[in-house]
Amino acid sequence: VSTQSTGDLTMSTNLICLIFLFGLSALQAQPNITGNWKSDSCEPVTTPYYYFRTYQITPTSWAVSAQLGFGNCSNIIAVFESSGPYNLTGPGAPAYNCSGGGQVWNVQFYFATKTITVYNQGFLTFAAGACNLSPTFFQLNTSIDITNISCPIFQLYYPCPYGEYDIIQVTTQTPIRFYNGYRGGGINLCQSRPTTFSVGGVVRDGPGISQTPYLCTAPPTQSPTTTAPFVEPSEGSRIFAFGFCFLVILLLSFF
Repeated sequence: VSTQSTGDLTMSTNLICLIFLFGLSALQAQPNITGNWKSDSCEPVTTPYYYFRTYQITPTSWAVSAQLGFGNCSNIIAVFESSGPYNLTGPGAPAYNCSGGGQVWNVQFYFATKTITVYNQGFLTFAAGACNLSPTFFQLNTSIDITNISCPIFQLYYPCPYGEYDIIQVTTQTPIRFYNGYRGGGINLCQSRPTTFSVGGVVRDGPGISQTPYLCTAPPTQSPTTTAPFVEPSEGSRIFAFGFCFLVILLLSFF
């Protein structure tokens, strides 16, 4: 085989690898979840409670405030707030109960802060009893650190060293909606990844937001049981692709 033909073959292989890698990256393009998001209406949680959520998400961090109340959320009884870094770990399995387009992605939400502020004495007493805490643990109108608290009724679990295993979907329909995984049924997101989405989503904050029907159906009553290993599929795919191309080029160098 001539040197020229070998060089042409190597160049062609390099080009094919570059096209392959570019296509792989395009197919696995991460969704854009940065910005400010909020509920476009008061969302039902469980009778008689409702909540209103706001998210602030940067390329590397997230923060959420969930105002818990009755009826139309005008009577706020408590505010849950959390923040920390996050990591989109790769495309996830399609969730059956959401429409509106958009790739499902696996994500890890880590906690740097987790607090609750209670504004209602009755709820304060209820929360302390439900979480098996001292009646004096919570204080009215005071932000309390609950990072190390485990209380399943409020989906609080500790320890949580790898953050919460979650799924997200950013729809392609207008208004753009951001959904995350269903948290009902006693699922511990510190150990398992949900397989369905919550009915309520949040929309990008800004002018022109209007209430529209949710694009998700009601989640099943049973708890999702998928255990999620802490891996990054998208990164693994890229490593495999680079390794494959390197091996091909190495073999061609012997001709």
